[in-house]
Amino acid sequence: MTLHRSTLLAATALLLAPPLAPLALSAAPDETPAQGLPLRHVALFSSGVGYFERAGTVRGNGDIELYFQRDDLNDVLKSLVVTDPSGELQPATYALDELLAQRPQNNTLPLPPGETLGGILRAFQGASVEIEAGKLRARGRLLSVAAKTLRDENGIVTTVDVATILQENGLTSVRLDTVENGGTVRLLDEKLNRQLLAQLETQATRLTSSADAGYRPLRLHFAGKGERAVKAGYIQATSVWKTSYRLVFDAPKKEESATAKPLLQGWAIVENTTDEDWKNVGLSLIAGRPVSFRMNLAAPLYVQRPEVALPFAGAPRSQVYEEATQTNTLKPMPAPKSDAGPQGPPGLANRARGIFSNAGDFAGGVAREDAVASAEQLMQQQASAATAERGELFEYAIRQPVSLNRGEAALVPIVSENVTGEKLSILDTRQSPLRAVHGMRIKNTTGLHLAGGPITIYQDGVYAGDAQITSIAPGDNRLISYALDLDLVVGRESPSLAATMTGLAIKAGVLTITRKQRRTQAFSLRNKAPYAKTVLLQLPQETDYKLVEPAEPSEKSPTEYRFEVPVPAQETKEFKVVSERVLSETVAILDANVDRLLLDARHAEVSPAVKAALEGVVTRRNQIKALQERRATVEKQIKEISDEQSRIRSNMGYLARESDLYKQYVAKLTKQETEIEALREELARLRDEESKASEELSTYVQSLNVAG
Repeated sequence: MTLHRSTLLAATALLLAPPLAPLALSAAPDETPAQGLPLRHVALFSSGVGYFERAGTVRGNGDIELYFQRDDLNDVLKSLVVTDPSGELQPATYALDELLAQRPQNNTLPLPPGETLGGILRAFQGASVEIEAGKLRARGRLLSVAAKTLRDENGIVTTVDVATILQENGLTSVRLDTVENGGTVRLLDEKLNRQLLAQLETQATRLTSSADAGYRPLRLHFAGKGERAVKAGYIQATSVWKTSYRLVFDAPKKEESATAKPLLQGWAIVENTTDEDWKNVGLSLIAGRPVSFRMNLAAPLYVQRPEVALPFAGAPRSQVYEEATQTNTLKPMPAPKSDAGPQGPPGLANRARGIFSNAGDFAGGVAREDAVASAEQLMQQQASAATAERGELFEYAIRQPVSLNRGEAALVPIVSENVTGEKLSILDTRQSPLRAVHGMRIKNTTGLHLAGGPITIYQDGVYAGDAQITSIAPGDNRLISYALDLDLVVGRESPSLAATMTGLAIKAGVLTITRKQRRTQAFSLRNKAPYAKTVLLQLPQETDYKLVEPAEPSEKSPTEYRFEVPVPAQETKEFKVVSERVLSETVAILDANVDRLLLDARHAEVSPAVKAALEGVVTRRNQIKALQERRATVEKQIKEISDEQSRIRSNMGYLARESDLYKQYVAKLTKQETEIEALREELARLRDEESKASEELSTYVQSLNVAG
């Protein structure tokens, strides 16, 4: 290959320059290649994918090319299905040139980016080259390329690259700036020449792929006889189609019921984001949540393998061993039993033979059929499970063919029918302040699945508000609300709570008390409108409370109770909701207020056994209490006498021993000592009786096991 300096320099600079930011290019209509099969049907899914079906005819053995963007090729490879009823399907092929060109290369040449011709040639030092510049021709080994400073006759200093070449007759130097005017540089080494060409071709492929419209052909090969109808379908990423509805009705009059037949009109917003015009195609809009994912199937996949060192045995190293502290008699190791014979141990080799033996049976026929049947059964089980998890899909099949140019969107009517609707005033009790809203309960009587979306409400020919719905199956109901109800005034009293005992249980000294707590929530609903209203009052469900009044709600959602309350025109309606819950409390019976519990038990539905047990506890506690009171009285008497004695002894210190008063004090102290001695004996007896009574109470309490 001969490269002019300017060509080599430009190509190499482009090859090694830093990558530029990608440009967003819009493909012109004529850049879209013609598809080999016309588009006949499009099914758009709400999960962000579309199914595209193409149909046409082939004659005999034929090939059909379909073109896809690089980003869409993976989805096509994952989902392509081709039918040729009276022919034979052949492998579908696509090119890997671009994908292989993008692989990392280990043999790229060390060409420095943005260099002069001299800088480029420095990467080829040692190679055989031929340089021609005018009449100068040098051919040989390139030894070096060096910068040389020159000064002309005017004293101007310039720096030029000079190549030194080893020829057969010796060394010669060539100023590379002289090559610019029509000179050439040629690599004489064919291997280097091919390597450079391959590197430039790789970069050229990358540039082409980034500059073109990005279409890649997929060739479908058909084999058969005569003219046949064939189809090809596949999945591609698309924008999500959307639904919006309009609900049109008249407000109820004074003499009319709130039940009406509003008109429900539904539209689907469809966008053609493909690179192809849709001309008279069948269109289906499918709602649901099918499992969908992307996978890179177009690019070659290489497995990373570990690098293992060569089995090289070097000289053994000297080792130093520690001294043994205990010596045991060693027995020779028995030889392993094996059915492998002298050729090797059991285990891996035998398992390997088993695998190959099974493989032979599989290829033989019988095992193959069993394995295929098992595989099919497994696939059916997996498909059934996947279908159950994905849920039901439903489809809007547009009756008339649709034409939609690329880059355009359309509102496609999907439903326009009267449905059953009931006008309501919806009151959510969790909101503060309490405000009712205009709403409606809609029943889907269209026979179609209605995908979720916004609803614009028109009442009496005037816009009334917006609402939203989730997907509705045929026959299901949904609530919608769209505006504040200014004609309904709501009042609420603070919830009242009342608790009554419902049960007692005693076991091992522990008392379990069961109470029923009743909560009453009262609401007042004043209707200022000239017509009757049905108020739908929503209360949150609470797992620990059970509804008592009303016994059942009018409607129940997973988290709410709903009660329908009719309110006549210009009247006020009181409404209350009563619920109950069971509370349980455990205490040590010796610490509980048993007297109070016994009093409550007499007015509650408590079993006679429990009442008798409580009475037994009360009787024993009263005995202990009486002993404690008697002991306290004796202790008080002893203290009073002791205090009196202290006073007498203090006074005696001021009296003469021969005085009559002193003698009276002595007599009194003697008598008091006798009384104290008797009281102390009484106190000891009382303490002993109290201790025995406490032990008896504890034993009695621990032995109780009654409930009711």
